[in-house]
Amino acid sequence: MNYDKYSEVKDLIKWLYAGSDETYGYRRIQDELFLFGYVFDDETVRRIMRSIKLMPTCYWTKSGKFSSYKGEHGKVAENLVRRDYVVTSGRKSKVLWYTSRTPC
Repeated sequence: MNYDKYSEVKDLIKWLYAGSDETYGYRRIQDELFLFGYVFDDETVRRIMRSIKLMPTCYWTKSGKFSSYKGEHGKVAENLVRRDYVVTSGRKSKVLWYTSRTPC
């Protein structure tokens, strides 16, 4: 026969989890179970919560991605030398070197 020895505990965990607005993790559930007289190892509480597919949702939702981009700042200098910085073919098509000849 399939007998589940944690059926009472699963119902209690579901009740505690729902009462916490789905924010309690296994540690807080373990503390609450201790107050009700159940003493379990943390690995057991995690295994039970995993078996009934309970995980705190407050840590999985993100409000938005961080981006420090604030637009372009300053001016872009004009191309006074009128160079074409695109190499279309050749063996050095991936490397393009230019040096500056400005007087010191």
